[in-house]
Order: sequence, then structure tokens, then C-alpha cells
Amino acid sequence: IFRLPTPRKNYRTRNVLSRYHSTIVEKYIHLHHLHPSPCSFHYKFSSLPATMSSNESNIPLIDFSPFLADEGVLAGDEPTPQQQQVSQQIDKVCREHGFLCMINFGMSVELRDRAFAASAELFAMSEAEKAKLVRITPQTNMGHAPLRSESINRSRPPELKEAYNIRFPPKWTNDLTACPETFASAVDVLSPFYKDLAHRYATACALALNIPTDYFSKTLVDYDLCTVRMLHYPPCDWNEAASAEEA
Repeated sequence: IFRLPTPRKNYRTRNVLSRYHSTIVEKYIHLHHLHPSPCSFHYKFSSLPATMSSNESNIPLIDFSPFLADEGVLAGDEPTPQQQQVSQQIDKVCREHGFLCMINFGMSVELRDRAFAASAELFAMSEAEKAKLVRITPQTNMGHAPLRSESINRSRPPELKEAYNIRFPPKWTNDLTACPETFASAVDVLSPFYKDLAHRYATACALALNIPTDYFSKTLVDYDLCTVRMLHYPPCDWNEAASAEEA
């Protein structure tokens, strides 16, 4: 999941984005091309047209391909008809639903497979090896979060997942101590890809709101609130998990 946050100090920006919905200010993009892990939900996206939902996910789809070429609004010109259509879909989904699933956003199969192979190698490390990884903290939001170390809902048991958070230069420098070399090299490739994608999505959001198209993208300088999170949900015994939750 890739999060495109609102700028920390730009309160007008937050107010504009709140027009989409009253409670969700930060937009989340569920990236379809990220192959689901063995214990994640499997969504049937490939056979569905844009903006339709599968019965399994109920999350609207957005085909982002019109924003991949440096033309129209991304070249400083008038938006193409396709860009205008997609921006209107984004506007509708954010007003009526609050979440969207973005497909055809420019990640190649090669990069996707490389990222997942690197992530799998990282999470397959022994517990002794993982203990050497940089531990995530509230101050950095960067590094490894061990299994059962996080609980978004504090009234429920810790979540059955582990994660590794990656941040963006120039504001942050990832400390990849003890990470496999394949993981470190994948991070070097993923970072510029996601930074470019954030810029394009920010432009699409501005077009959706009919405000200057650089309104959001011009604030994406430090990328200090942007995070890429690698997630691993190990197979688990559902009866055991349910018993733990009830306890």
C-alpha cells in the first residue's frame, strides 16, 4: 500500500482535500500490480473495467494509464480527454467511497517480481538475523516491525504481520543494515519509481478538484511523509487466531 499524504504545514491543502470526505484526509492507493502474499486477500481485478468493484473487494478501480505519458496536464498543457475522465473518476470515488484501487500505474512485471522476491528473501530470514535489522520507531517510521509488534486497534490483539518501512531521500536515508543485498538494490529502484508516481497522482488529484495542477505536486519536495511498506502475513491457524482475539 502506497500512501500519498497531505503536506504537514499546508493547512489550506488539508482543507481542500477534506472536501472529498470528512474523516479521511490522507489518500491511500492500493497498488494492484503488487502480487498478494499467501495470506492476503486475493482480488479479482484483471477481468474488471475501471471504476467497477469486485464482489470480494468492493473497492473501486481506477485505470491510471492516461497519466503515465508526459503529455496533456503533465506537460503543462490542457488535460487530454482521457486524463479528464480519470480525474473525474478519482473525484467521484473519493467523495463517495474514500478508497480506490489503482491499476495500470506503470510498474513493470520485472520490477514487481524483483520487489516481491527481495521482500520474500528479507522476511524469510531467521529470527536471529531479523534481530539485527534496524527496528522501526515512531520517530523514524522506518525499518523493521516484527510479527505481532503493531496494533492499530489497541483494544484488539497485536496484528499477525510483520513489515519493513522505506522512506525517501533527501529527507530520509534508509538504514538497511543486515538487509539482504537484493533487498537494498530493490529499494534503490523502487524509490524513484514511487516518487514519480506520487507526483503524477498529486497532479491527477489537483485536476480532479479543478485547482492549479501543481497545487499538491509542488509540495512534494522532501517526500518526508511518504512511505513504502513491505508487508508479510504468515500463514496462521484461524482457530488459534480467533481464540487469541476473543481472549
